[in-house]
Amino acid sequence: MRSSLDLIEFRTYFRFEMLYTVVMSATSIDRPLRELSSNDTARCIVPSLSQYPHQWLWDSCFHAIVLAHLKPENSAREIESLLESQWDDGRVPHIAFSSTVPVDRYRPNKLDWKTGRDSSGIIQPPIIASAAKTVFQRTGDLGFLRRVYPKIATFHRWIQSTRDPRETGLVGIVHPWESGMDNSPLWDGLRDEFLKTLTIEPEIPPRVDTRTVPSAQRPTDDDYRYYWSLIEIFQKAEWDGVKMAERSPFFVADVMFNSLWAKANEDLSQIAWRLGEKSDSAEYRFKTAKTKRAIRDRLWSAKEKFFLSLDLRTGRAIEVKSVGGFAPLYAQAAGESMIESLVDHLRNPREFRGESGVPSVSFSDPTFNPECYWRGPVWINLQWMIVNGLIRSQKFDLASDLSARSQNLVAEQGYWEYYDPFNGKGLGASHFSWSTLADILDPFQPIANFKGGTFVLDAAEISTEEDLGVLYGNPKVQTEPIEEDQIRSSSSYVVGRILNRIRREIAARKNRRHPKADRLVKAAHSLKGLIESQRPAEGTRRFADLACLAGEVYFSGLGYKVEVRSKNVFHPYLLVTDALGEERVIDLCADIFWNDPYSRTLLHLERQSRRMKDEIASETPSWMRLEEGYLDTQVAVQRCMRRINVARLSLWEVKVLHRTIAAHAKPVEKVLLLALPSSSGFLKTYSQWLGDLEKALL
Repeated sequence: MRSSLDLIEFRTYFRFEMLYTVVMSATSIDRPLRELSSNDTARCIVPSLSQYPHQWLWDSCFHAIVLAHLKPENSAREIESLLESQWDDGRVPHIAFSSTVPVDRYRPNKLDWKTGRDSSGIIQPPIIASAAKTVFQRTGDLGFLRRVYPKIATFHRWIQSTRDPRETGLVGIVHPWESGMDNSPLWDGLRDEFLKTLTIEPEIPPRVDTRTVPSAQRPTDDDYRYYWSLIEIFQKAEWDGVKMAERSPFFVADVMFNSLWAKANEDLSQIAWRLGEKSDSAEYRFKTAKTKRAIRDRLWSAKEKFFLSLDLRTGRAIEVKSVGGFAPLYAQAAGESMIESLVDHLRNPREFRGESGVPSVSFSDPTFNPECYWRGPVWINLQWMIVNGLIRSQKFDLASDLSARSQNLVAEQGYWEYYDPFNGKGLGASHFSWSTLADILDPFQPIANFKGGTFVLDAAEISTEEDLGVLYGNPKVQTEPIEEDQIRSSSSYVVGRILNRIRREIAARKNRRHPKADRLVKAAHSLKGLIESQRPAEGTRRFADLACLAGEVYFSGLGYKVEVRSKNVFHPYLLVTDALGEERVIDLCADIFWNDPYSRTLLHLERQSRRMKDEIASETPSWMRLEEGYLDTQVAVQRCMRRINVARLSLWEVKVLHRTIAAHAKPVEKVLLLALPSSSGFLKTYSQWLGDLEKALL
């Protein structure tokens, strides 16, 4: 083992450069979880206790997606509680009323609907399968999939048989509420035509929605005349699904609904395959392809270069450009030229390029209103959908830009129902649950027990987090953490000053060698503080090497056996062993690692490679979990390449990145040979992208 003097002589040069940071702290997880808990009824999370105290279909799905990322153990409850309201015919209603909420607190209530159940009788965008897939991706709970799959499959059969019985590929919605975009300008023409011929006024329930939200931000009374007239038609049809579709004057192939329907069938196909239902999987895959083709063929406007909803009663396009027109990106239903046109719309400040995000309707629409519900404001759930669609379309720069705008909006304003697209002002209901989607737009999520940038962990603690296992599990011993082509010169007085302080600290502890485990944590934090106080102000990615040098001298001086270790050389840390043979990982630079895009990118690649090897070794690989990992890794690498110019990396760093990508590409090729037909297209794109990246680095 080298002496302290040898260590000093070898490590007198360190590279300093500006640290590129992203906002990462424990609060980035705690804040959305606190928000969700404020709307938690023990049975489920509601959208907003003050404004929407019951359970809504697509809201609960979004809540499950957020929880799957931030608190996976609670995510399945949202889906399973939602499916408890399923009707015998298979439909899952858009509202499940809580028996603990006074009936007049929200209107229309269950008595107003007259369904004979504690629910409404219409639906919402069918994203249950997509949410269930995300829950499984994050939890690996196969039992959950077995419980929910039959119910979701029944729901899909009900939609198919009642809304597209002729199997055209496009399903119709029978009410504006089913679109999720209640008072969108999309429906103005249909509303006005209907009200012109209205002879008997509907018995509209008393409105309570304007008690806590200004009426200017809500639908008009004419909107409610239209809404409730349709409901009374359905009541007369006794809520029969086929009759509702036949009798409703409102029957529309909505772009967003059909895009989410295509994505849901694709996800249900993967769930069915995972459960061994191969024929079901093939059926859903066929329906996915049919809907995607119908979206391209029937909903694309060559004139507007945009996707438009279709009035199925008249066969005419509804010529309003709404945010739903971008949903085909999420479903991967748009062709290449269509994608480029949609990107142009997103970048156009006269249409959809808002300071706070993508508005719910184009700025150029004559009815645009920045504060009124679905007539202009920014909605976080649709920012999430568009960001994910852009990622799937390989538009990483635009996805990153929109992600940052959404995260900044929520960070500054809090969790509101919707936001002014110009000034970002929070509007509608406060403490709105699905706006926590902004917190999962960035794949660089910190691990749960991240504390102050310093880890002291034993083997049991490392096993609790996948990222910790990837980073610290079975590392190689690094006898030379720094290579000569890796470093640049820096004043040697920095190292000397720190080591002199360490020697004085060791001398002061001469009668307190081998501190116990709890004191070892304090000692590590004390050492980190000492190093921070003595080093220059600017950040450094190689500060980890300096910390390892100091830590090796410090803990060796306290009587421990110390080794500098690293996972494939990209993040050095200490393995400290006491006299009893107990080992602990001490990482003095976890904060630098988690905030550095270069280091985090390497971890993403390592993590995904490990997952692939585990899946290949299993009898039934989970394509769902792998696909999500590929997307996360792709985003991570793209962000890394954007934040740090490759030309500014040292030769050593480029070599490590290239080696890690090359190692990652090998299992990708194996997975490609085994992949489902529904997955192979994306995998081929991903494999080609890796190959291009390797060439660029060389």
